[in-house]
Order: sequence, then structure tokens, then C-alpha cells
Amino acid sequence: LSEASREGAPQREYHRQRLGEMFQWWCCAHNDGKGTDNLVMVPARGVAADEVLPTAADDSPAETQTAVAPPPPKLADVKLPEELKLTRPKGSKSWGMELELTPSRDYLVISRVLAWADGADTAVHEHNQKARPPQRILSGDYIVGVNGCKDAAKMVELLKQETEVLIAVQRPKFLKLDIQKKGRPLGFGLTYVDNGTSIFIQDLEAEGAAKASGADIRVGDRVVSVNGCTGAAEIIRELKTCEDQEICITRLP
Repeated sequence: LSEASREGAPQREYHRQRLGEMFQWWCCAHNDGKGTDNLVMVPARGVAADEVLPTAADDSPAETQTAVAPPPPKLADVKLPEELKLTRPKGSKSWGMELELTPSRDYLVISRVLAWADGADTAVHEHNQKARPPQRILSGDYIVGVNGCKDAAKMVELLKQETEVLIAVQRPKFLKLDIQKKGRPLGFGLTYVDNGTSIFIQDLEAEGAAKASGADIRVGDRVVSVNGCTGAAEIIRELKTCEDQEICITRLP
């Protein structure tokens, strides 16, 4: 870490801890193979991008390492309807999407869309089967409201409790950033979970490679790949070890 990073470290660490206490969790809606569907909450890590990090567990679910590819160009700039109605199939507890609760309290990210759960098509799959391509729910989309609620933690609770919801979904903006470290620290902090599909930018330094490279990187940006590598653990390793980095991020328009 740079001298400037060390000076601000105690204050940033306090904010990271507070963020973790308040809302920094990873949320995954998945089926456990026993006919039930769970929302799993796992504490997120908050670290500087250049810190030494532990190896992710070898038994991490393979599906959570799936990259989030940008939607086809014709769909990327399409504005979705203000609200989409989803109804869970009778007897199913799955909506058909894995979610990440981000450092923002304003939205959730759909990290994966599932077609089948609890012996039936999922609510998202049924919606996508009927909807025109521009109006389908895709991996990487942002959920910005559930039944009119705009608070991320409360949106999770509504998705756990309700069988019919109106969700507001937005397509993300995809950006590619080129950063050359040249021996400098990257200059931003991250939050992530070991078996997550991505990492999030938690804070920015006044100095560092990101600022020197002129990269348009912001707090809350979701990093989905670095040099073509995906999954939180691999992204972190690339950020730490590679001097030249092509970073793919998403953010709300």
C-alpha cells in the first residue's frame, strides 16, 4: 500500500466493517436438492485490491464461477418495462435467479438465471419464454425494485416471502478499462466473497494506478472479469499479480 493508503487505512477499515454490519452480503437463491429453495447469506470481505488474499475453497459451486457476458448489442441499450410481474409456480420456492446483494443499498444483481427448480420451470424462465427478447430477464441485470420497495435488504425479504411480485429491472452498462500498474498500487478497495461471480469497487484512493491511467472506475462498479478471468478468486489474483490489466465492469446507466 502507498503512504497515502496507510494513512487512511484505519478510517477505511472502519467503513468496511460498518458496511459489512449494515448490508454487505452475498445473496444466492438456490435449490438444495431436497425440494426446498434457500436464500444463503455469506459475509463479504472488504480489502484493498493489492492485499494478499487466501485461496478460495476447492469445493466452491462451479456454477457460481460463471462469467456474466454482455447482452447482444441489440439488447444492451433496450429499456425494459418499468415493472415485470413474476409468479412462482405452485409448490416451488425458487424464482429462478441467483442474486448478489451489492455494496449499494439500492439494487441487487442477478448473477445467474435458472430454468428449472423444484421439478418445474422457474418464474423467470416462464417469463422469458413468453417475453420478446428485449424484455427477457438476463444474467447481469440489476433489480432496482420489488413491489415498489427500493431497499436491497427489504427486496430480498420480499422475494423470500411473496409468491407474486412486481420487479423493476435495468440492463447494466458494460465498460472495458485498461490499467497499467507500473509498480504502483491499484488504488481502490474491493468487497467480495470467495465463491462469488464478481467483485465490487468499495472505495477509491486519491493515488494509484487506476487514477494515473485515467480509468473511469467508480465506487459500486461490478468487476466481472480481468484479462478474461472470471470468478471472484481469479479476478483478485489477476488484479494482484498482473501489471497490465483489461478490466470488464458493469454499472447502472
